[in-house]
Amino acid sequence: MKLLTITAKLYYQRAVTIIVLSILITSCSTGLTYNNVELSDIKRQAIASVAANGFEHRESTKKELDKVYSIYWNSPKLNKIHQNKTMNTGEFFKLVPIFTLIDRDGDGKADQFSYSKTKQDKDSKEFGFIYDLNKDGKIDYLVFYGGSVMTKELKLHWFNYHFIDSNFDNKFDIYVNNGAIDLNNDGLIDDKNISAWVYDRDFDGKIDSAEYLGTKTPLPIPVIDNTVLLKTIFNNKEQPAEKIDSAFVGFSEHSIFEQILKEINSKTHLL
Repeated sequence: MKLLTITAKLYYQRAVTIIVLSILITSCSTGLTYNNVELSDIKRQAIASVAANGFEHRESTKKELDKVYSIYWNSPKLNKIHQNKTMNTGEFFKLVPIFTLIDRDGDGKADQFSYSKTKQDKDSKEFGFIYDLNKDGKIDYLVFYGGSVMTKELKLHWFNYHFIDSNFDNKFDIYVNNGAIDLNNDGLIDDKNISAWVYDRDFDGKIDSAEYLGTKTPLPIPVIDNTVLLKTIFNNKEQPAEKIDSAFVGFSEHSIFEQILKEINSKTHLL
């Protein structure tokens, strides 16, 4: 899939938030605040739990790191520890050329990254939170902001994407669409706990298998020629599934998310 196509899909998936941005900001707040020590402890405990359970318990891993994502996102503290023009090229990075690393818990290490149009841009939606699970000084788990979707109860729900380097070789091999799945194409998410998981099990940069989790039993997703058809909130009866390939899910070397990972990991002194 061409980079421009990927970029267009990413921006389309954020279109919902533009209309109702002020409502969404209010709705995402947990109403809780944490000091720096508490924030650091929350993140440390989550990473320790993930390390103990491993990726065989992938749903609990996702939930643990998703919780940290939400808490850190709602933290009012924001310290930019790096900001410069991105080293990456391509259509996506031309649109948002400023790369920033942000410390949210006051330990001098990056918790969040963002790409924005300008250094003064405070409203970029191209951001995510980062984790070093094996403590080798490099990021191996990234939670990328997605946007908002409507539940069957007509409530707004934030969703995101998880990109995981499960074998710690500095390349993503698991992709998760977390919370934007619509299996019956009615325009509403089926359940905010349902997610689509896409795997590169032999670490060759290609999709090997995929499944929906969070349903009563795992539902396999067919893989054909390095592509899968995912049923998401952005599809409809006329186009019931979205065809995605290894570039879209961050497995191929030149995908947007592989480039993001390399740029983040080039700043090891800040991780």
